[in-house]
Formats: sequence, C-alpha cells, structure tokens
Amino acid sequence: MERINKRKQQADATRQRLYQAAISLMYRDGFEAVKVEQICRRARVSVGLFYHYFESKRGILVEIFREADRYFQTEVEPALSRFDGPIAAKISEYFRFYGRYNATVGLDMTQQLYSPHMDLFITKGRYMQQLLIDMIRKGQLELELTPDMSVEAICDDLFIAARGLAYDWTLHQASYDLETRMAEYMKRLVKAYCR
Repeated sequence: MERINKRKQQADATRQRLYQAAISLMYRDGFEAVKVEQICRRARVSVGLFYHYFESKRGILVEIFREADRYFQTEVEPALSRFDGPIAAKISEYFRFYGRYNATVGLDMTQQLYSPHMDLFITKGRYMQQLLIDMIRKGQLELELTPDMSVEAICDDLFIAARGLAYDWTLHQASYDLETRMAEYMKRLVKAYCR
C-alpha cells in the first residue's frame, strides 16, 4: 500500500511539474508558440510521459479551467453560502470572485485565455456555471428574478458580459481594479433580471 501511495505521489508531482512548466512557458511565449518538447525539457521529462498525463497541449488549457472550477468549489461556494442578502447582491458577489480570479491569474495569462480560439469558456456543465445556475434558479423560485427567461439564458447573458469586461481589462493593460469593477458592473446588469 505504501508503495502505491508513493507511486501516486510521484505521478502527481510529475504531472504538476509538467503543468507548471507549461504555464511558465505560456506566460513568457504565449500558448500557440509553446511546443510540447519545450514543456518536457523544462519539466525534465520525456515527451512520451507528457502524453501519459495530457492528451495534447490543449490538455494544459483544460487543466487551467479545472483549476478555476476548483477555486469556485473550494473558495467561492463556501463564501457565498454565508452570504446573506438578496439574490442580485449574491450574484454580484459571485462575479466579484470571478473578477478576483482573473486578476490573480494575471494580465498575461488572461490575455492569452481571452482569445477567439478559446472555446473552453463555453463548455457546458462546468462547476462555476452550475453554481451560478443554481443561484439563478433559486432566485426565480423565490420570485426575486424574472421567470420570463430560462435559467440557462440568464446564465449565458451574465457570463458573456463578465467575459467582455475581463477582456476589456486586458485591453486596458489591467489599469483598473477588475474585482471591484466586475462586482459593480454585474450588480447593474443583474437588475435587468430582477422582478
């Protein structure tokens, strides 16, 4: 049993080394320019081992999005469960965390992620989406939000706006506080869905 645990720890460490090597190269050179061979050289592993852990270079991007979902599960959901107030304010707080996360990831990485080739943003079923969907559904059931639109349509609208603001932040080279602006902007927007 101890041997299996040690192997798993080593495997996890190798996967993490590959991921960190890819992230650092992406910061420096951009996702498109980075080659799997470069990632492997930096992580000091074989190319074959890379493909053992990641299906392709795109797997690194998938992992970035998984990290965001883990953040929403471990940090955002517990904080929002303690939030007392109207649903519109709670949704605004949700997007404050969204802005904080993007700012924490940093300008360079956010600029790379917010590109027209990044279809992972619109992948359905992600944890962060489900958390927002659950809040919207509760707001409709408690008659705080309009029932005239589907929960999914409201969720899509809000994410389109939030991604747009995050993209604007990258265009302005992080010249404003994204966390605060995101919360204020989404607070105004959510009012359009209130009853």
